Amino acid sequence: MSINELTFGCEFEIFMPVGMARATLAQMITNAGVTCGEMRYGHVTPVAWKITTDGSLGDYNRGAEIVSPVLRGDEGFRQVQVVLDTARGAGCTVHRSCGFHVHVGAQGQPLDFFKRLAKLYAAYEAVLDTLLAPSRRGPRGGNGYCRSVTINQTMLDSAADMRTVTSAVNSADRYCKLNLTAYFRHGTVEFRHHQGTVDSAKAIHWIKLCLRMVLRAKAQTAGMPAATNAPLRAGRDRWLNTVVEMLLRPEGTTRAEVMAVTGQRGARLPRRTRAANLIVVRRRRNGEVRFYARRPDVTSTTDAALPITLDGLMQLIGADATEWTFFSRRAAAFGTAA
Repeated sequence: MSINELTFGCEFEIFMPVGMARATLAQMITNAGVTCGEMRYGHVTPVAWKITTDGSLGDYNRGAEIVSPVLRGDEGFRQVQVVLDTARGAGCTVHRSCGFHVHVGAQGQPLDFFKRLAKLYAAYEAVLDTLLAPSRRGPRGGNGYCRSVTINQTMLDSAADMRTVTSAVNSADRYCKLNLTAYFRHGTVEFRHHQGTVDSAKAIHWIKLCLRMVLRAKAQTAGMPAATNAPLRAGRDRWLNTVVEMLLRPEGTTRAEVMAVTGQRGARLPRRTRAANLIVVRRRRNGEVRFYARRPDVTSTTDAALPITLDGLMQLIGADATEWTFFSRRAAAFGTAA
């Protein structure tokens, strides 16, 4: 799998020139070849690029947020370049209060994916800090809108449902450098670490870094013990294969859902799925009993043989030579090359 197969979305917080209307900027972007419109603030994923207000900027006249639709691959990168180059050419700027957020699609991923991603980001957060503006670093970066990633290790390792995972990571706080709670509203994981920018090269390289971290976390062999990497002992039992997939979803499953999909009763789920090397637990959610599963012994996603440095991160996530060079120069420019 490559980064071109992953979906992503962007949110750029900017300041427009004095006197410019959001509708005017939207029309300029549309004229440049990417459909864009002015819309009221909201959390609905747009079907085209939109420009809206952003209360965190403290200026409803000049402050704005440019939000993308769901993007993918080279066409997505092209649109990001057109939008930011147009905004920059129109005189738009950023301030230390501005952020740039990247969402990466995460629907259908097992709980282990979110655990690995959180551990990966926490392990390399200090390295990622060196690539970004000082205002985005440390425990309260971005004026408190991109705080450090904190993990309750015991809770995370034993978590059997998505609510517990997000409680273990950042105590379910969305204003952190990595926001897993975005899954509940958007079906994504959100990277909030980067400072605001209208530089398309910076933006595209950061998007690719986020995508590569997601790919690394998705890799089944990423730092997990050999027993966990072994295929599930489901054999030719189609019922078991199907139910295992349902149990590993962040939302888990119910007996009724198992019945609807497989045509067989979902009785004795914990016992019948024991052959799949899973730990199955039940939780009562909104008046119904849901079942969740996790693979045992989920450990750190970092490779102990690689140093916690920029070079170690670039090697771990499989960055290409252009990306490696770009981020090495970024770190050197801030005087903190790893």
